[in-house]
Amino acid sequence: SCVTADVAAELFTLIVELAADGSKHFVLDLQNATYLDSAGLGVLLRVVRSLEEHGGRIALASVNPYVASLFRITRLDRAFPICRDAMSAIAALERAA
Repeated sequence: SCVTADVAAELFTLIVELAADGSKHFVLDLQNATYLDSAGLGVLLRVVRSLEEHGGRIALASVNPYVASLFRITRLDRAFPICRDAMSAIAALERAA
């Protein structure tokens, strides 16, 4: 599947709603995402900034090599812990807390 601006915007809305209900930390499992466009990257960066403003964090799990390379090229791998699986992502969020 592709993470484009529309999909990422829906994700942003969902995370903002969950954060408003008290959730702070999120794991985004991208195992089925084979493509991520620049608009999608931009929205994910907005997610990070929004969560950080409220003391929250997000970690990425199961990122395929192509998508992971986009995060490295854009240096956004510094904004998101990128983990091999969901359990590693949860552990990364717990260490950062």
